[in-house]
Amino acid sequence: MEIKNPGGPPPLPQPESPLSTSKSGAVPRPPIAPLPPTQPAWQSGQILQALVIKATPEQMLINIQGTQANVVRPPALPLYPGDRLQLEVLKNATPPQLKLLEVQPAATTIINRAMRASLPRQQALAPLLANIEYLSRNPAATNQLNRAVRSAAQQLYYQLPTAENLRQPAALKQALEFSGPFFEHNLLASQQTTGLNIQQDTRISLLRLATQLQHYIARETGQTRPTRQPQLSTAGGTTGSQPGSASPSQQATLPISAGNPRAQPAVAASLTQTSPLRAAEQLLQQTEGVLARLHIHQLHHLKSEETGRLGWSMELPVRSEQGINLFDLRIQRENHPGTPGSDEDGQADRQQADPRWSVRLAFDLQGLGPVQAVIALQQEQIAVHFHAEKEQTSALFNQYLDTLGSRLRHAGLEVAGIDCRQGQPEPAAEATGSPILDEQV
Repeated sequence: MEIKNPGGPPPLPQPESPLSTSKSGAVPRPPIAPLPPTQPAWQSGQILQALVIKATPEQMLINIQGTQANVVRPPALPLYPGDRLQLEVLKNATPPQLKLLEVQPAATTIINRAMRASLPRQQALAPLLANIEYLSRNPAATNQLNRAVRSAAQQLYYQLPTAENLRQPAALKQALEFSGPFFEHNLLASQQTTGLNIQQDTRISLLRLATQLQHYIARETGQTRPTRQPQLSTAGGTTGSQPGSASPSQQATLPISAGNPRAQPAVAASLTQTSPLRAAEQLLQQTEGVLARLHIHQLHHLKSEETGRLGWSMELPVRSEQGINLFDLRIQRENHPGTPGSDEDGQADRQQADPRWSVRLAFDLQGLGPVQAVIALQQEQIAVHFHAEKEQTSALFNQYLDTLGSRLRHAGLEVAGIDCRQGQPEPAAEATGSPILDEQV
């Protein structure tokens, strides 16, 4: 089968299948899947739809409206399983001549390509948050950078929720909605409803800060227009300071995990001992790295939709007088129903009707060390399990478990189980065998 594509993407080479033979007349290798004994009666000018079933570095198996063909993979045309092709029949010969008109990438392919682009640029939030707090609260920062940059930083800092705010369910819901990953949804909702202030979204504030930093750098360097700064870090690299100067606590965290959150301690500001221009360049790198990180959170949600295991991931900064604490969350709807703390018989009907939700939460507060919480909720039944790295933290939590259980019951919930253990929790089911990025797609 010969596929031509003049003026467009490279043609698909002739397949090694019974639909064609080599010029020497040698018998070709058998196809991956059997073909019909007779060649389809395609007509010249006919438009065909094809699906890429399997792809290796050398070959791929495609299905053309029921006819499968094993073809050599074009080196200059990236094609992946799930991609859909639109072909035009130029000549129904032996082999037929087909012209490639369009390639529609599969959703999984699009997500993985976007993940590849964002992973090398993403950076942790903690270093940026430390610098934002320094610019907003330290009087010495008034001599560093200009008023527009400091104003954008202060707007981002003071719109962060406080622990007192989050005591109210409505305020907690709003803080999660405006944490960044839901920006496009909020933008659409703001056009359809009144009273929704899209300016409170963290992503808006980050974009505003990045814009002001770009203008500042352009003026200081004599550029005619703002330019994006080159990314100097990788997914596991530094947070924007000079190479080798970052302490271990200031290094970027590992790439975001779809299943298990990670406790992230606060770090010290890195702008205190640097020139204004260098400070602006560091801050811009950190801001753009955090924007890439928000994009990865969005891609995790899209990936969960593709796999049928709906979930959200987000990071929520909480402002206090002692600093900014970062809470890493994963919210998951379980595919396999079950009560949070019991496997008793007679629950099947209720389990099928009411899904089970799980929330995984990680934080590292001053004096406590890394802590993870795993919360499961189904109907009115809840189970809460804390996992603390430090022994003294585990002992402290155990002293107040009865108080927590009492408050949960007062809220109308049935407590199926509540405890605190020292160590790490079991990884989420989807975290085992599910890489953050599928290199085969």
